[in-house]
Amino acid sequence: MLEKKRFSISTIIAILMGVGAIVVFTPVLLFVLIPIGVICLEQFWDDILLWGASLYDKRRK
Repeated sequence: MLEKKRFSISTIIAILMGVGAIVVFTPVLLFVLIPIGVICLEQFWDDILLWGASLYDKRRK
């Protein structure tokens, strides 16, 4: 009886820790990784646009 109760408490703690980790990491991922991705893309954006434009010009000719 006691062993079962201890197991359920540890299970509840593990579930709460998992939920807490999800709750903590979701905003971190949203507010940290997305701006980093946008900044990285911004640096390469001109190169991507130039490459796309040159490809389009080659295709048209």
